[in-house]
Amino acid sequence: MAKVSVPSSKLAAKMVGVGLVAGGLMLGLPAAMASADPLGDALGGAVNGANGAVQNVVNQNNAGLQGITAINNGGLQAGTATNNTGLQAGLLEVSKNAQAGGLATSSAIANTNNFVRFAVFGILR
Repeated sequence: MAKVSVPSSKLAAKMVGVGLVAGGLMLGLPAAMASADPLGDALGGAVNGANGAVQNVVNQNNAGLQGITAINNGGLQAGTATNNTGLQAGLLEVSKNAQAGGLATSSAIANTNNFVRFAVFGILR
């Protein structure tokens, strides 16, 4: 009959320890690598940094455009006010001239009526 050798308890403990470490590495290492994901973190950081830089440029452009729009609006409002003042002054002069023309026309008609009366009365006498 063959003799069966029984391992010593130290060897058995070592084998159990190696088995536990290997099993822990097989289960724990992929989970640790998935949660760490250094490449994903680096890419995420780079994308976030680029997005922040683009957002800063957009914000600065918006602020600049708002300033330009305010300046343009101020100039347009001043120009409109000047034009309105000029138009009002011009219309006032036109109105005065129209009134004067109306008075002159009324006076001419009155004088013509007087002349016609004088002529008619002169003829009729």
